[in-house]
Amino acid sequence: MAGGGLEDSVMRLLNMPAELATQTVLDTVETSTSSKIGRYEQALQIKQNLLAKVEALSEKDPDRFNPDLADCLDGMGLDLSKLGRHEEALEAFQRAVSIGEALAKKDPDRFNPGLANSFQKLGFTLGELGRHEKAFQAYQTAASIREAVEDSPLPKTLG
Repeated sequence: MAGGGLEDSVMRLLNMPAELATQTVLDTVETSTSSKIGRYEQALQIKQNLLAKVEALSEKDPDRFNPDLADCLDGMGLDLSKLGRHEEALEAFQRAVSIGEALAKKDPDRFNPGLANSFQKLGFTLGELGRHEKAFQAYQTAASIREAVEDSPLPKTLG
């Protein structure tokens, strides 16, 4: 969600309090490993713990930590979906989209790609819940955002 890929993630980690940054890296590695071997409940527990920490930081400094909050919510939504807990996944994706929309208003080049991904995950989850019209709308929104991203000029530093 946060956009910018690895470089952005590293910069956010460098700006976090040291204890949280270390825990975030460890949790990310453990979560990734757990997900890859099918331990979604374990991965979800790790993400829930991390989410609580990031939510607290986001309340104090939303500009700095809302991208991380959206990422955490997206990850939780994926694990909840894999566990068949689609209503809970829906709530996570809806929160991620809401945060992503606010971020994209401030910096569309950076946050629109992640926002499109969140809308796509939201659409999938809505489809799983049988809410096909809303799923279609979410997919349309994702496609519109992707088109806008593809049509936007390269940043001046790359062009």
